[in-house]
Order: sequence, then structure tokens, then C-alpha cells
Amino acid sequence: MLSREDGVFDPAGEVRAAYRIPRPPGRRPGRERTIRIAGNAEVNAAARSGIAFRPAASAGSGACPVYTARIDGCPCLALFSWREQRETVCADLRDAGLPDGVYRDLWTGRRVRAENGRLSWTFEGPDAALLRAE
Repeated sequence: MLSREDGVFDPAGEVRAAYRIPRPPGRRPGRERTIRIAGNAEVNAAARSGIAFRPAASAGSGACPVYTARIDGCPCLALFSWREQRETVCADLRDAGLPDGVYRDLWTGRRVRAENGRLSWTFEGPDAALLRAE
């Protein structure tokens, strides 16, 4: 975490330090996207917690699309889709030891209700969601 000289946390400074990407003079491709992704305070707070997400289940020979954690006592899910087409990822919250209720994606603010131990999230292509119980 970087601080300004007056000791106040500077999230933009943290982003600048973490994302020094060489670029041709006069071009700034992806700068806004990088700042939007790397400057998300809630996502950065989850990362700074040092809590590791764990696979919710064995995926056999593939990668698990659902990971869980408790950050500051709050249930969290990381969901992933690697498909080029639309895909719905389902999480069995009971197996993961997480409660039903409303979960909010820290990237988009989109909310989803988990009921009967199931949470479903639809992706339109390869993407990820970081959900936190409200």
C-alpha cells in the first residue's frame, strides 16, 4: 500500500505502482480499463486481506469454476468462466458451508439471490465475478 507524503492512502498511486506497462509514446491503450480494474477499492481490500480462496469442489482434470473464502467473517465467492459462449456457473453453497441470501459482485455491483443452497451466475463469455454476501 502506498501513501502520499502526508500519510494518506493513495489508491491511484497503488495502481500506478502495480501497472507500469511499457507503451509507445503518445498511446495509452487500456489505461482506463486498467485503472477501473486495478482501482476497485473493495476488490483491493479483499486482496489485501491475505485470505486465500479455495476450490469449492474437485473439478477432475479441469479448473474449478467456484472458489470460496470468508473475508472479515463475510462469505465470498469467486466464479470463473473460460468459455467463449454464454455459460451459467452454479455454486452449491451448502457444500461450501456458505449461507443463502443476497450476494453482490464487487466488480459490477450486480446482485444475485442464493436460495435453497444454490447460486447461479451467467457469463456472456470468458469472465470472472467476485461475490460478497450482503
